[in-house]
Amino acid sequence: MSDELREKMAHTLADLVAYGFGRRTFLYGEINAKRLRAIKLGSRTVVLEPDLQTWLASRPAYRPGGSLLTESHLSKRRAKRKRGRSVTQAKEQQCEPGQRARSSRNPRQ
Repeated sequence: MSDELREKMAHTLADLVAYGFGRRTFLYGEINAKRLRAIKLGSRTVVLEPDLQTWLASRPAYRPGGSLLTESHLSKRRAKRKRGRSVTQAKEQQCEPGQRARSSRNPRQ
């Protein structure tokens, strides 16, 4: 992190966006979920430096080749893929050999 960022006592959301911590909607989502503490100074929403450091320390570490998703998210994603694949396989079984199943979105394929 740059020295300029560390010297500040409070950061506006525009500062955090400029430093690459995410977009405004993501940051507001973190605030609403109470993972990132913010305060109001007049009409501005600011994040104090200690709260920013706590939030950063709580973020999951990047694992090369790994996933940042939890196991429950991964199992839901696998189930969704499996359901989608079985629908496609059922359509292919209804077709004559050598023909592709037509998509319901674009019937002119």
